[in-house]
Amino acid sequence: GHHARGHRSRGPHACRTSGAHAAAHAHATSHAAHAAAHATHAAAHTTHAAHHLQLSATAAAAAAAAAAAAATWDTCRLGVPINQEDLAGTLLAFSTNALFGIEFVAGLPIGRQDMLDYLALWRYIGWLLGVE
Repeated sequence: GHHARGHRSRGPHACRTSGAHAAAHAHATSHAAHAAAHATHAAAHTTHAAHHLQLSATAAAAAAAAAAAAATWDTCRLGVPINQEDLAGTLLAFSTNALFGIEFVAGLPIGRQDMLDYLALWRYIGWLLGVE
């Protein structure tokens, strides 16, 4: 844990003081630094927890929508549905990312109209795939 690391740094004046005074000063400094670290850590956890609550609410809404859609999906006839994240990833991989890759490999820019036409085709393919 964090206690095992200790607080060995007592500043440049630690060697000049001796005995119990130096030990007490180092101990008090160690506790103050430790308390400040805990306060910072607690604040970070509070922010992190609020973010997770927001994500949880979004995930719950998405899960409810997926459950409603699953009730009407005919798996025997249509197979297992593909989630929207995978569909969007496929669309991105073959549309925008492919254009960047072509430009990178060829070392030449793709014409604006060619790019717009290619993206229009992939918007249509995305609609066919069911990307929402």
